[in-house]
Amino acid sequence: MNVFLKRIADALDRLAPFDKVCDFYKSDAFCFDKESLNFIAINSFDYVPFECLVGIDNQKETMYQNTLRFLDGNRFNNALLWGARGSGKSSLIKAVVMKINGENKNKLCLIEVKKQDLKFLNKIITSLSDSKRKFVLYCDDLSFDENDKEIFRYLKTLLDGSLMSIPPNIVFYATSNRRHLIVSEKQDTDMSALKIKENIDEGVALSDRFGLWLGFHEVDQEDYLKIVFNYVRLFNVSIDEENIVPKALEWSRIRGSRSGRVAYQFVKSL
Repeated sequence: MNVFLKRIADALDRLAPFDKVCDFYKSDAFCFDKESLNFIAINSFDYVPFECLVGIDNQKETMYQNTLRFLDGNRFNNALLWGARGSGKSSLIKAVVMKINGENKNKLCLIEVKKQDLKFLNKIITSLSDSKRKFVLYCDDLSFDENDKEIFRYLKTLLDGSLMSIPPNIVFYATSNRRHLIVSEKQDTDMSALKIKENIDEGVALSDRFGLWLGFHEVDQEDYLKIVFNYVRLFNVSIDEENIVPKALEWSRIRGSRSGRVAYQFVKSL
């Protein structure tokens, strides 16, 4: 009985708003701080301009149009951006928000919530829903282990359009290295095939609740070099093109991959 009452008390606590009220008009970007249970304004942050993102044209246009529909009060989807590390998932979310804010008088507000802080999601959404602003709620590198089952189930319910669903002034964007957000459990050698299938089905069920899926993959050599030269121009790096190409290719070989992140790190090393 005590355990049951504690669960009820915990659930009610998650539904209650935060004690502190945040002024969401003092910045266009915030991160949630679990220590103060409040939102910390971010007045400036690094981002890649929308036009500098190469090799993901379809993803760029889809995210831009979806976010624009959200801002204009039209139908939109919550989105899961999945795929290879460093392939531009997080960069695209930030770039889309910055592009739209540069084009519109009514600006979006970007709110970053870390995966481990999703247990406060009810309170976060309650706080944001009281504002007249429109928010892009963003969680990077979304994944779950056996200790996150409660968060996993709550997020699945939230995205499913229940009575506790996300209000219309919030769109939820998440990135993940996995297409299906399966709860990773310690594998028991005696685990039945049925149990394994149930775990997979549950993960697929959460992914399915995102109306928009966008896949990201490693770029080919041509696009990798385009990204490198975009960053060279962006950072005003003075170096001959003939010298850049072999160095950039050698850098990618050492890192074992070609991606926007690898290109960015290479140019920063010059």
